Amino acid sequence: MIGENVIRNKRVVSHSLGKDQNLIINLITGKNHILSDHELIVMNHPSDPALISHADSETRQKLLTERLIFENAETEKQFFLEKVESIKPSYINTEPLYAILPNFLCNFNCSYCSEPSETRKRNVVMSPEMMRQAIESMKVIDQHLRGPDAKITRVNLLGGEPLLPIHKSLFLEMLSALREEGMKAYLISNGYFLKEFVAILSQFQETIAGIQITIDGPKEVHNSRRVLLSGKGDTFDKIVEGVNAALGANLPVGIRVNVNENNLDSLDEFAIFARSNGWNKAGGPEIVPALVDNHTGTSEDHVMGRGMGQLLKKVWPLIKSADNPEGVYGVPNSMVFQNLDKFLAKSENLTYQIVQCDTTRHFAFAPDGLIYPCELVCGTEKYAIGRFYPEFELFPEMSPLWTGESRSIEKNENCQECSISVLCGGGCPLAAFVNRGDISKSVCDTTAKDVQSYLNILREHEQLTVNASVLKEETSKPK
Repeated sequence: MIGENVIRNKRVVSHSLGKDQNLIINLITGKNHILSDHELIVMNHPSDPALISHADSETRQKLLTERLIFENAETEKQFFLEKVESIKPSYINTEPLYAILPNFLCNFNCSYCSEPSETRKRNVVMSPEMMRQAIESMKVIDQHLRGPDAKITRVNLLGGEPLLPIHKSLFLEMLSALREEGMKAYLISNGYFLKEFVAILSQFQETIAGIQITIDGPKEVHNSRRVLLSGKGDTFDKIVEGVNAALGANLPVGIRVNVNENNLDSLDEFAIFARSNGWNKAGGPEIVPALVDNHTGTSEDHVMGRGMGQLLKKVWPLIKSADNPEGVYGVPNSMVFQNLDKFLAKSENLTYQIVQCDTTRHFAFAPDGLIYPCELVCGTEKYAIGRFYPEFELFPEMSPLWTGESRSIEKNENCQECSISVLCGGGCPLAAFVNRGDISKSVCDTTAKDVQSYLNILREHEQLTVNASVLKEETSKPK
């Protein structure tokens, strides 16, 4: 007998498929279901006598069995907490994110950059000794977090701008040090001097995990956004030349397109340019659009109001796939979408996010000798969590915030009530700390709307393939 206190599972995403069909994604059990319109009403209002009747008792029992409803609020909450606890061991054993910024200086002055301009103008550079001390400090942190047998496999190299000719000797030594340690380097660069570094990068082919270069659209649009520090110059042609040289050397290059309302409409034109370069063919770079964000509170005027839904609508006909070989772009930069796609179509396990972006296990080593929780705040000393040079130490008043469990969705009241917190992880921890002064706070972005936008796009383009169960045999699955 189901009591009067029965409630809906809060960790459920529902999406109308039309024709008396509703996709139900149970983010706690990891199952998909198809419910009729009336079954959806029963799920959403399981104890409302005005909406359901005694005839619905069988449906309610099945919903209870599938954990779409629960006997009471306490049972629902306990089920959620147990799920989070079951996720934690895999999270703890996941390799943290490590980054080295060999310098603060950047030769660009991009209109939407989230790094303070004062930092980007500082000509502070790591010495070879500092660079090696950074690697040794990473190893100490990693073994503390994951045990004595832990091995770091990848380090991000970025800046500032890591590919500056005046720092070429340091860059060469850095790649040599990483190769000696058996670590791979993922390079994030504006690409302006990429061609000048192709010869060096080719010497370390087995050490390069990837190279991300940013091109923000066709020539005129890109040049209006990604300008040199002097405010002058054509950056587009030089970057394209570097990308083609790197591809010619079989280096793993990818292109990121930072998107906001100022360049959204130029994605079609850039796709034409990419095809003319053969970038959509085998061996070409993956080209992924990514929304300009505002995690540090410095790019507010450049963030797109309608966000991911607007981007998806624009870019979807240009997505590269088996059905669209002339497509150019990858799915917009979202772990949530990649996660849902595998889960919906292939019944692969969801990758749960108890903290977004792993920022609470993210260590960026900057040329000022300090360790930061994210490269976006490197150079702003009040956010530093420790130092690695001249001596290694973690600051006791800061490091527990970022190396412990001070932030997790089961500890946040908003996340406990949210349907998609296990997908978004409570938003960006850095944004919470910078903008709200408390890392434990949630930063509710547009993820819930983005999930619905993504499902809408898939359905509109007849690409919503779902491996789902039904409550009643006469309810058909969507095709």
